[in-house]
Amino acid sequence: MQSFCNILSCYFEDYRETEVKKISNDEIEGLEKKLEAYCLFALTWSFGCTGDMESRQKFDKYVRKKMTELKCAYEFPSSTNTDSNCSIFDFSFDFENNSF
Repeated sequence: MQSFCNILSCYFEDYRETEVKKISNDEIEGLEKKLEAYCLFALTWSFGCTGDMESRQKFDKYVRKKMTELKCAYEFPSSTNTDSNCSIFDFSFDFENNSF
């Protein structure tokens, strides 16, 4: 859980107000839209990365299934669209295009 929070904390750094930096409502709305992707990335690299290759494959299938069931706004590319051996561990979030 600590790793999950640490990874997420890195993404929130840009949204911390200081005496010289104020965060606009537009920036907060942008964060809200990307929060799901940040959490998926943190989940993958905090919990999912702790297993061996077989466990990672199971984790990959489970996360993709849950993302479909929960109708997540962002989806990892499917193995049919990319290399057939790809998994959620092969992607990072592209902030400019708002996609994995």
